Amino acid sequence: MNTVPSQLLSFSRREFLRAVGVAAGSGALVGCIGQSPFDVVDRSALVPTTVNDIHSQLNLTRVAGVLRPQSESEVAAVVRDAIRRGEPLAVSGGRHAARGQQFLRSGVLVDLTGLETELQFNPQRGLITMSAGAFWPAVIAAVHAGNVRHGTNWAIHQKQGGADAMSLGGAVSANVHGRCLDAGPIVQDVESLRVVLADGRCVTVSRGENGDLFRLIVGGYGLFAIVTRVMLRLVARRKLALRVEARGVGEVIATLEQRRRAGAVHGDWQFAIDRGSDEFLGHGFVTSYSPVGDDRPITRPQATVDTEAMIGLATLAHVQPGRAFEVFAQNWKQRDGQVDWSDSWQAGDYHPDYHSAVDARLGSPVKGTEVLSEFYVARPALEPFMRRCASWLKTSHACLVYGVVRLIRRDTETFLNWAREDQACVILNLHVDHTSDGIAAVKQQLHGVAQIAVELGGRFYLTYGRFADKAQLLTGYPQFREFLHLKRRHDPPEILQSDWYRSVKELLGEG
Repeated sequence: MNTVPSQLLSFSRREFLRAVGVAAGSGALVGCIGQSPFDVVDRSALVPTTVNDIHSQLNLTRVAGVLRPQSESEVAAVVRDAIRRGEPLAVSGGRHAARGQQFLRSGVLVDLTGLETELQFNPQRGLITMSAGAFWPAVIAAVHAGNVRHGTNWAIHQKQGGADAMSLGGAVSANVHGRCLDAGPIVQDVESLRVVLADGRCVTVSRGENGDLFRLIVGGYGLFAIVTRVMLRLVARRKLALRVEARGVGEVIATLEQRRRAGAVHGDWQFAIDRGSDEFLGHGFVTSYSPVGDDRPITRPQATVDTEAMIGLATLAHVQPGRAFEVFAQNWKQRDGQVDWSDSWQAGDYHPDYHSAVDARLGSPVKGTEVLSEFYVARPALEPFMRRCASWLKTSHACLVYGVVRLIRRDTETFLNWAREDQACVILNLHVDHTSDGIAAVKQQLHGVAQIAVELGGRFYLTYGRFADKAQLLTGYPQFREFLHLKRRHDPPEILQSDWYRSVKELLGEG
């Protein structure tokens, strides 16, 4: 393995430039430690272009161009080229992050979705290695192919629940979570990573190899290294039966815990979205997924999702949220008892740019989308949090089109950990009109929810929205200043950047 000596993990800017063969104050590059002489990157196809995130579409960014390396060595060459030119890079995958983590205004964007996968499947240990640019359907398909070839029965443990076209590297960089009832974020499923550091070296990081970097890279939003390959831990593939039960907010934690103790592995609580109703954020239905015998037939329909019906329901949620939730809940109730495989249940049926169809049906004079956000509170604080949020969202006239609560176990492995205790995760999807007033209103609404969370000892997910103020950021993430210090220590020239990174530095007065 190509390990990094501990004495090279941090050094001054002058020492950094000397280490990679650049004389301080000059642009000449001789070579890189542990690398061959500098490789020239073909930038002939690099032209300025505009990019945006998939869901909120509020991060329209003009970049200097997009590079799509196909191998780890090409990624390293791109980084070394950036060092020579003194030009920072940003890294993207599925482009679902909504706070600017994957973009850099006027910077070069490194798109990892073109990385070729050197697939490795370990049937004995239940491990799969794939490129960081692989989307979840490809990962699941590769596991299935490995099972067929080796006669095994492995599956992924968890993925994001809302969509499938999200990259494996993005999941690691944001330290995502799924619907598991007894698991922490995805860091617990990561065995090791292959990464390109900010000086162009290719190394392996894991708990036992360059462990301090592993803690920073997982959940580090691409600021400490570019992840090129992920070795993922798998779990036994099982058939699960769905159970759907109406529950109020005061029963949610107890019900999900009871289902977990009875063997359920996945579950969540989807709640009422009509702010004109007394049930707003207070009533909904619990779904849980429990193992059944292998002899049980698969009963969940495998047909593709009816796009027309999905868009119709989304449209209804904007104008008659109470009726939309009734239809939504009834659809789920009809699925009670269905059986499917544990990885199939985790599929997220998402249609990019669905909101254009919603806008057309509503005759909206302005473009609209939804803004995802996620807030965390200790489990005993869920009910007061939801009660206070309901009051605030009513007062601020928020348009909530979807909401769900999931559970998470404590994460002790990442530096910028958002799950510092066993928590309830509250996910809100708010409508936003793409006008200055509309954007300002949603920012104010989410700022208010974040304030409720931090007052109850919680925090918010850094992946979504630029709504938090300095006090909220440091209360929710008291380690954030140290995070920025470590960033500059490991990457003195700040080769790996993003608009999000620049915004939080400015917010904290460390620009």
